[in-house]
Amino acid sequence: MRQKGVPYLRIARQFEMSRQTVKKYETMKRPPETRRRRRPHEIDPFLSYLDEQVKLGRTIDAIEGSIREKGYRGSYRAIRNHVSDVRRQHSDRKERFLSRKHVYHLYWKPLVDLTEKKRHLLNQVLTLYPETKEIYGFVQLYRDMIRTKDKEIFHYILRMGDTVSRPELNSFIKQMKKEKSSIKAALVYSYSNAVLEGQVTRLKMIKRQLYGRASVEFLKNGYSINFEKRNLEVLN
Repeated sequence: MRQKGVPYLRIARQFEMSRQTVKKYETMKRPPETRRRRRPHEIDPFLSYLDEQVKLGRTIDAIEGSIREKGYRGSYRAIRNHVSDVRRQHSDRKERFLSRKHVYHLYWKPLVDLTEKKRHLLNQVLTLYPETKEIYGFVQLYRDMIRTKDKEIFHYILRMGDTVSRPELNSFIKQMKKEKSSIKAALVYSYSNAVLEGQVTRLKMIKRQLYGRASVEFLKNGYSINFEKRNLEVLN
């Protein structure tokens, strides 16, 4: 309209705005932004810290406690809303979840027994969680010791106690040292005490029954039947 020579005042009256607004729109090189400008919030300086805490899997209450120690004085709702948004974004792009029980057999089986697909999966797991590489190597060594009954591997594992960095492995090796004689016997001899353990379990079951879990008549009938069966087997 200005290019056709229409005065500012007439344009202002037609669109019900001031002449200053008409002049401002005339000088603009692009349409005005309709999106509302975001106001600053107290949580803004802590957003990167919140993202890190969410990646670590911490709860909202735990995150609130730590962020307030860093000087945050805003509302709990702002923390909850941001954490929920971050979790939603992560869940949208999260890849297929692999549970522990699916990883167990990958860590236990020899590499040569794994298919190409499972080898690739194992490499992915070890790449994503490099802190478990030491555990994987230990599990492979321990499995070889059991299958081959190799005493040299056993003594080597005992010497590893001071060199491993994982506290779980250190604790496991300490327990092996306490049971050193039993483990060595299991590696040397072919027989086991499985039969003895079975009898102990059977005696424990009878003991539980005697503590009121079965009536006297029931026990009498059960043992008399077993006794008669054994006598018949001996006579035959």
